[in-house]
Amino acid sequence: MGRDLSLELWYNVKTGMFGVNSNIKPEHQNEIVSDFIRGQRGAGKDNRKADVRDVYEIALDLDLSGDVYSVSHNCGNKSLREGILMEFLKIA
Repeated sequence: MGRDLSLELWYNVKTGMFGVNSNIKPEHQNEIVSDFIRGQRGAGKDNRKADVRDVYEIALDLDLSGDVYSVSHNCGNKSLREGILMEFLKIA
């Protein structure tokens, strides 16, 4: 799978600030993250325990040849991951 579009973000819990590295224009980042979150609806409950960290990292990649997302994160569970992404949408 390719990485046509990528968004790496860091969320610092103590400061409430995000860091972003992306090849997606800032005005389109909201659209990409929103689309990914919509695709997660109905995926089922994630019973894993959330990791406790000062800084969380999420990397979201989109392969445009098939509109397929891949994601990696250090959140421990998907609920925390999606919560952080929704916080990101407030500033994107």
